[in-house]
Amino acid sequence: MGESAAPEVERGKLTKTQYKAAVSLNGTKANEEGGSALLSSKLGTSIVDQEMKIITQEEKISRLKKQNEKLGEEVIRDALTGLYNRRYFDKRLSETPLNSPVTLLMLDIDDFKSVNDEFTHAGGDEMLINLSRTVVDNVPIVTGDIVARYGGEEIVILMPGLDNIELAKQRAESIREAVEKSMIVHDGVEVRRTVSIGVATRKGSDTPLDTLHNADKALYLAKNTGKNKVEVYKN
Repeated sequence: MGESAAPEVERGKLTKTQYKAAVSLNGTKANEEGGSALLSSKLGTSIVDQEMKIITQEEKISRLKKQNEKLGEEVIRDALTGLYNRRYFDKRLSETPLNSPVTLLMLDIDDFKSVNDEFTHAGGDEMLINLSRTVVDNVPIVTGDIVARYGGEEIVILMPGLDNIELAKQRAESIREAVEKSMIVHDGVEVRRTVSIGVATRKGSDTPLDTLHNADKALYLAKNTGKNKVEVYKN
């Protein structure tokens, strides 16, 4: 009876000290597991965020490329007709290699001023848009060919590599005939016009600008000898 009571230990049970130690250890493990799970969760979220950022960056780059392409097209296109503009045409014409074949078609709407006078500039704009579509639809465009609005009611077609004047004249005639058959309806009124076309091919040591002037001379001849016709420049 004089001895201290020993800690009570029952089969299958822990002492208080052992229990506390076990609880402490389990708590540490639980914290470690919880921390590990939290860290894993954070890492997973971070990876997903990074992937989303990469996708977002790719989308931004793609959008920027499309916007740049659109802006690039707007710089070289005529705002009204959608054809190439004069600046781009002049650039492409100047880039044609010397002594290489080049053919030009220059066309102008006959009596266009009367369209503007009678139907205002809105009617004139409709006529120009219709003419542009008709030209594009009736010219077999070959790689490298340029159809541009040269100024006012003039359209010019650059055909690098073509030196067959008869073929060029046939193309011009197909345009002339198509325009003659076409029309616009402005404010309920049918409006029809024709075009005169000048054709020129590079000859000898002619510069690209010489060929352009020759096409203009042929156009002037067509205008002053009846209109609604095709004239080929003859040196």
